[in-house]
Amino acid sequence: MIPNPWVILAVVLTIAAAGAGGYAKGHSDGIDTTTLAYEQALEKQRAEAEKLLLASKDAVIAKEREFSAFKDQVEKDNVQKKAYVDGLRLANGRLVAAAGGLFDRNGRPSGKGGGDGVSVDSGPAGGAASGPAGCKLSDAVTRDLLDLARDADAAAIYAQTGHAYAVGLPRP
Repeated sequence: MIPNPWVILAVVLTIAAAGAGGYAKGHSDGIDTTTLAYEQALEKQRAEAEKLLLASKDAVIAKEREFSAFKDQVEKDNVQKKAYVDGLRLANGRLVAAAGGLFDRNGRPSGKGGGDGVSVDSGPAGGAASGPAGCKLSDAVTRDLLDLARDADAAAIYAQTGHAYAVGLPRP
């Protein structure tokens, strides 16, 4: 006798469903295991990256402090140089005033010139003991020369400070 075809179909479908369910369960468990391993590896990498970030952050902060100290020292040296040059400039101004002005050692003799800021008297003011031989420069030229010396000193200090800054920069 042949069993009922519907019973056979039900048994076959039950076996197929159990096989498919087992396959799906095994596949999903495998995915969960893989996902769990991936998440664990990712968490380990995050922890290592965080340690590296903290270490590099500390190194950057140390370099910034070192650079800040260097910059402060360069600025302090710059201020000291400016104060020294200002003192020299004041002393120079006092010497010029005491000598009665600046003199051109290669001055032109009397009667040859005048309009370019050089006075026409050929001797130094107050006799030979008070100044070098040559023509006395006018007050305007004296002021201009002293201003030019001041500007040259300022440029030299600026260049020295820039050089010290560039040479002393920490290398990357």
